Amino acid sequence: MASYENRSGRIRAVVRHNGRKHTKTFNTKAEAVLWASSIEVDVIYSKQKKADNKATGRHVPASLRPILERYLDEVTPTKRSADNEALMLKGLLKHQGIFD
Repeated sequence: MASYENRSGRIRAVVRHNGRKHTKTFNTKAEAVLWASSIEVDVIYSKQKKADNKATGRHVPASLRPILERYLDEVTPTKRSADNEALMLKGLLKHQGIFD
């Protein structure tokens, strides 16, 4: 739930969730309400996504590296240009920090 404060003629929106505080100052209350609503929707969506992943037993990797490695092992060999694609993906995976 958002709260709104009048700060020297401007409106500050405050959204609190799990001990975190998101604030932003706007010229009109309508802008503040729109921003606060979008923050609240993001919070609800992220909660729902986590709950869905737990319920279905799906694992969501923390980085892109495991996805690329699995793609390289399972999908790339089935393609006509597998050699070229494998070289490209291995080159990408060689760089540390990009996909971690």
